[in-house]
Amino acid sequence: MKTNCFLSVAGLSLTIAFSTSFASSLSKSCMDEFAQLPKTQEDFNVGEFLKKLPVEVVKVKAQAKLPFGKPADSKKTDIGITVGCLKQFPESPGAIALMLKDLSIAMATDMASSKQGATGKNGSDTQSGDQSSLKNVTESKDVIYLRNGQEIKNAVISEISTDEVKYKVGTRAILYVVKKNDISSILYADGEKEFFCNGALYNSAIHFCHTDERIYSCGNKPYNPATQACLNNRISDVCGNKPYNPATQTCLNNKIFDVCGNKPYNPKAHFCHTDEQIYSCGNNPYNPATQACLNNKIFDVCGNKPYDPKTHFCHTDEQIYACGTKPYNPAMQACLDNRIFDVCGTKPYDPKTHFCHTDGQIYSCGTKPYDPKTHFCHTDEQIYSCGTKPYNPATQTCSDNRIYGKCGDNLYNPATQACYDNKISDACGNNFYDPKTHFCYKNIPYSCANKPYNPATHSCEWSNIYKRE
Repeated sequence: MKTNCFLSVAGLSLTIAFSTSFASSLSKSCMDEFAQLPKTQEDFNVGEFLKKLPVEVVKVKAQAKLPFGKPADSKKTDIGITVGCLKQFPESPGAIALMLKDLSIAMATDMASSKQGATGKNGSDTQSGDQSSLKNVTESKDVIYLRNGQEIKNAVISEISTDEVKYKVGTRAILYVVKKNDISSILYADGEKEFFCNGALYNSAIHFCHTDERIYSCGNKPYNPATQACLNNRISDVCGNKPYNPATQTCLNNKIFDVCGNKPYNPKAHFCHTDEQIYSCGNNPYNPATQACLNNKIFDVCGNKPYDPKTHFCHTDEQIYACGTKPYNPAMQACLDNRIFDVCGTKPYDPKTHFCHTDGQIYSCGTKPYDPKTHFCHTDEQIYSCGTKPYNPATQTCSDNRIYGKCGDNLYNPATQACYDNKISDACGNNFYDPKTHFCYKNIPYSCANKPYNPATHSCEWSNIYKRE
């Protein structure tokens, strides 16, 4: 929309034609301030003024956001315009550029016209400084970059609306129109550049405009969804719709391959060695540091000799050992008649039939291995254990994981009883006795002619028992 504002300065008619919708939003009092500047400031120079104006706008905008110490709207800035007037300017650098362009052309043109009117059309009082200011302003041009790759140079943008941009080219009076969704970017005369994606402004530092006319960002960084993926706010390249790491992988025909040095390889068929060479044996990966390839078959290496761990054993002495067609460890096993035996001390044995004790002896009960610390081998070649202790069923019995002795057919406790001639005797102190013939008093057994008596209440005299009086 084009807006004409007519201002009067000391009887001089000053017409400022604002060509943008931004400039038309300025209040009349604000436009009056601009019109009064040539009158109130001696040696006023439009070019110098316009250089300082954007700086003051940014400064005022920043001060307005402070929590305290904000300048009053009526306060005049260093360029002679009040704070309240500069606060009406837009924040977009592109919008400010358009407003300054219209403002500068109008002010410079009207100042030059007023000076010519005062001294005659070709009067000598016309100041060359104002003419140079006008020349510098009118030579400022924008560049419009279109999505099809074309460039519109020497453009003078007059209006940016919601859907389109209006501009002139050079000094032509023709007003051109281009759709915003056909524009990729605009480089303004002041060096500021704006980017568009389907007509919408975006920040190229953190966004990417795709051919699908959508904007993409990953962790505040631009990314291309056609060749990249965004996972947990991190960008990774894409190969056949799958993310991959270009530092360690490469993409060939939409397939991901690991990289060995600078060569792609398939880890299922090849091995990448530390020398960055690729090794394969019969289409299988193998490590030349620990393996050998013979007739397309992979063999482990013992020392410098290849061997099959299924049939041979590589000892720490780098020698290969086999017993028949099976591997065996000579430090723990022995080979006799192509049969492998474990070793107990220096004696070979079969752990299926024998037990190697910590004393280096081999124990077997019939054909069964047993530990003499926990089991007893009876003459019937059966193994007996009570809890975790060995016991002899010929002389002992086990009840509730406790071992008891046998006296004839009766159980007895060896800790408190004794067995003589298959008879159980109780213990009296350190002596065993028969209660039928003795009496235990204070850990001493007492008998009188093979009869028990209590010395506290009776006495034994001449083989006779008498009650004490």
